[in-house]
Amino acid sequence: MDYKDFIAGQTEQNFWFRGKKDLINVLMNKVIGKILKKGGYLVFTVPAFQFIFSSHDKALNHFRRYSEITILNLLRNFKKIKISYWNSLLFLPVSLMRIMKKRSEPKLDFFNLPNLLEKIFVSLLKIENRLINSGFKLPFGLSLVGYCIK
Repeated sequence: MDYKDFIAGQTEQNFWFRGKKDLINVLMNKVIGKILKKGGYLVFTVPAFQFIFSSHDKALNHFRRYSEITILNLLRNFKKIKISYWNSLLFLPVSLMRIMKKRSEPKLDFFNLPNLLEKIFVSLLKIENRLINSGFKLPFGLSLVGYCIK
């Protein structure tokens, strides 16, 4: 596995990435353990809930979706772990769509929405962001988001 498989950014102490390959094989062993300095922040987002793994995930080169417990176990050597589900408000309709397309050819589920509907969805996501930033932990969502300190 090569580091070019990742979209990554690094400041003096902090590191972020969105992996195109399997997170568990890379996160601790190949990337973070070698690059992130003590006291540095890891900011992450990963797809949640394996039962909605679908053609959308395959099109994005995901190998799996993750549970909160899996991520917490993976990050057990980090300090101050903050984690929450994200995109909860669209969870039910998107999950149903993904379950129905589970066995179809890899294809992204992105499509253009009417302007008003797009603005409503963006507003809902901004509300979720405010809730998470204020310390509220969402109980489910399409993704897990969080940060921790090495």
